[in-house]
Amino acid sequence: MSRALCIAAGALLSAACIAGCSGGAVPGGGRNHAPAPAIRVEGMGTEDAISVQRKDVLKEIGLPVYSGAELVEGSQMAAHDADRSGISYSARFRSPDAFDDIMRWYERKLNVQAMSGKVAGTRGALLTPPKDGKGASTVTLTQKRDQKTVSITLARFVKGR
Repeated sequence: MSRALCIAAGALLSAACIAGCSGGAVPGGGRNHAPAPAIRVEGMGTEDAISVQRKDVLKEIGLPVYSGAELVEGSQMAAHDADRSGISYSARFRSPDAFDDIMRWYERKLNVQAMSGKVAGTRGALLTPPKDGKGASTVTLTQKRDQKTVSITLARFVKGR
């Protein structure tokens, strides 16, 4: 996959979450309200099924949270894909700090080089630490044109047993 395509995919996924995830930030990374019941999503004409549940997932993600970032209320989710026998965890944060400062912080913390670029007025960066044998993690940063905050999405896929 080309660098530009990878950045575009990351930016679009994060932008979709920005548009679809409601709720305000929880200062200090506080917990969400009571977890919502699981949602089952089935593909049209397939046997694929994904169960999505809101829950506290920061421990499962295991990635560092940028200092001063605020957890977006309702953004912590766990999705279980029966066919892949794994679970995807994600959480989204916001920060008023400069995009470049946040990107450099994650590059230092994760010891990886970010792939970054700008697509259709949205600036994006994708950081992918090495897989650890149990799964894979990503950090996606996005900032829409004229937006004062940077969206930070932490995600992890853990293989099933």
